[in-house]
Amino acid sequence: MSKTTLTSTLRFFLLFVFINLAIARIEPEPNTKWNRYYGNPGIKLRLTRKGAEYVKNIAVKLLNEQLATLHGFRAQHPFEEAGIRGNIFVSDVQTLSYRPPTQSNLHFVPPHFFLFSFENAAITLSGRFHGDAGPLLQIPGTVFGQLQGLNVEMATQLRAIDGLISVSVTHCRTNLRFSQFTINPEGLLGPILKIFEVTINDLIRQRIPDLLCRSLRDIVERNSPHLFQRITYIPLGEHFSTFGNGTDGVIERFVQRLSNGLFIDGRMVSDPVITNDYFETQQRGELRYPESYHSAPFFPQPIPIENDSQRMFYLYASDYTLNSMLYQAFQLDRLTIRVEEQSLPALYRTFVRTTCPDIDQAGGDFLKTICVGKLVPALGKQFPNTTTKFVMVPHQLPENAI
Repeated sequence: MSKTTLTSTLRFFLLFVFINLAIARIEPEPNTKWNRYYGNPGIKLRLTRKGAEYVKNIAVKLLNEQLATLHGFRAQHPFEEAGIRGNIFVSDVQTLSYRPPTQSNLHFVPPHFFLFSFENAAITLSGRFHGDAGPLLQIPGTVFGQLQGLNVEMATQLRAIDGLISVSVTHCRTNLRFSQFTINPEGLLGPILKIFEVTINDLIRQRIPDLLCRSLRDIVERNSPHLFQRITYIPLGEHFSTFGNGTDGVIERFVQRLSNGLFIDGRMVSDPVITNDYFETQQRGELRYPESYHSAPFFPQPIPIENDSQRMFYLYASDYTLNSMLYQAFQLDRLTIRVEEQSLPALYRTFVRTTCPDIDQAGGDFLKTICVGKLVPALGKQFPNTTTKFVMVPHQLPENAI
């Protein structure tokens, strides 16, 4: 057999393997043990009360940063005093100084809520003021206010909508121990406005709780989606980028090919579970690739339920997660291992040759004298001084069982 004939034979063999892989991707052999019913999570993340304390500290820090830089808010309120009727407008409200709360709490409230509160904060505000009591009584100015003993309580609901966690503030309540606003009117009609300063103070004080709650609601609902987005799509490929310390061997190539683009599909399959002791996500947990044709044709079995909540955080995963990766990798032909001369360490490169060096040529290293030609003498005799290439292909879908 000539080298040309051998090359043609190998090409035909590789074409045959490729066709079989294509068929395997389209029609994988189903497993009778597969769970065909959607609804169980493949991954659960459990945050306990101990873990919530850590999260609460981060939330308080975030709120402190946001409240310390409040700006651009506005409020409007009608007034009527001494026969004068009009509207008070406060705009461009911003924080001048802020003192963080002395106490904060975060509680789980079944079935869907977090209850967050903080106490005894203080904030100093400034803004633009405008009194409108008709065309002849338009009084602009500035307003300066101090709020002390500020207490806030918020109830936040978490639900799963289209696979993502939706966060909404359903209740907000504030109360103040002390508040004082000073109005500095501008223009000739300013002294008239000072007559109503006590009334205006009361009106502004009534609007402050709504103003603060709207600000806090905006902070929570604007920032929470970014936080939960991180657990619905979790890229893993970058964690394997340094595998093998830059070497280009068989195993390194296999791992890099297997992990390239790999990510966890962490979309929610149902609402998070909230008890008095923990918050727990219910996530799909499928490992897949951007070019995956479709989701795995099977679903997780129920994960055994535990009531343990002594630690801060728990991760529960089923064998579905690994099996989904094996399925997707098999579909995309990422489980194939190719062994050839350039992919082997220098010590083992002679293994794929059909003619083996003798012990002297190998510098006394016995391992270098072993090659395919010695293991299969007929191959070495028929095709001397040639290198070979091995392609190891799984003949069926691999499966992991836990």
